[in-house]
Amino acid sequence: MLLSPSVLITTVLAAVASAADTRHPDLLPLSQHDAAARNPAEQSARYWVDEAQAGIKSRLQLNKIEGKARNIVMFLGDGMSVPTLAAARTLLGQREGRTGEESQLSFEAFPSVGLSKTYCVNQQIPDSACTATAYLCGVKGNYGTIGVTAAVPRRDCVASLDNSTHVASIAEWALQDGRDVGIVTTTRITHASPAGAYAKVADRNWENDNSIVQDRQDPLLCRDIAHQLIHMYPGNQFKDLSDRLYFTMNLLQFSNTFDAYVTPYVSSVMPEASSGRDQQSLEYYCLQISNPDNTIKP
Repeated sequence: MLLSPSVLITTVLAAVASAADTRHPDLLPLSQHDAAARNPAEQSARYWVDEAQAGIKSRLQLNKIEGKARNIVMFLGDGMSVPTLAAARTLLGQREGRTGEESQLSFEAFPSVGLSKTYCVNQQIPDSACTATAYLCGVKGNYGTIGVTAAVPRRDCVASLDNSTHVASIAEWALQDGRDVGIVTTTRITHASPAGAYAKVADRNWENDNSIVQDRQDPLLCRDIAHQLIHMYPGNQFKDLSDRLYFTMNLLQFSNTFDAYVTPYVSSVMPEASSGRDQQSLEYYCLQISNPDNTIKP
């Protein structure tokens, strides 16, 4: 038996009303510390009107940018979703002795701010690989793949060899325009997020050839991410890199860096431990720019 629209709506509203107590519980009163952090002016309606008018006035006073940008610096905080930003904003304000929600992150004061929706074609919750392809290449792909279209399933080595599935990144566009390109990262340079600038790979975990072998694929057929960065376009044109994980023949331990992994199938970037950087491959090779304990230290 079908319910009429009026009966259906009434049923839904009743269900919502009955769940109100559990979904919207009465919160405990603010502690003395939290109450002290509140701005007394917020109790006045005039305060909020003035806040809104000040924001509008600030926008109207912005000068229109007529010039053409010469360079682009792209900052990316991996995983910075809207809820994450809200939590960061609140924490910032609370550390400054306020309630938190009224705070503003530095980039929220930029003259132009927007949102970019990134996702995987085949999975509801995305990862750093398909989202890197989205925001660096403008194309949505499958979960776990980098720099290729959704025609390439994850771990499908053969499918990833089809050049028609390869998508160009903003780094490639910059190189084609005669500009220099570099990456500085607090993670490894072969991680999915920075790899979106240069890699075309069916699996984000194929950072070295051993990972490809573990998936029973041919590392001489499908090159790992580290190999692509050093020996293939566009990675081999980058000017500044900030990591050396997955690039050496021997298992070496460096202070303030990750271990380097064995890569027996490909020529090494640093054939000998004492040889320093490969001058043919990189103009600059920063060894310790990524220090998790002190990101300022080069």
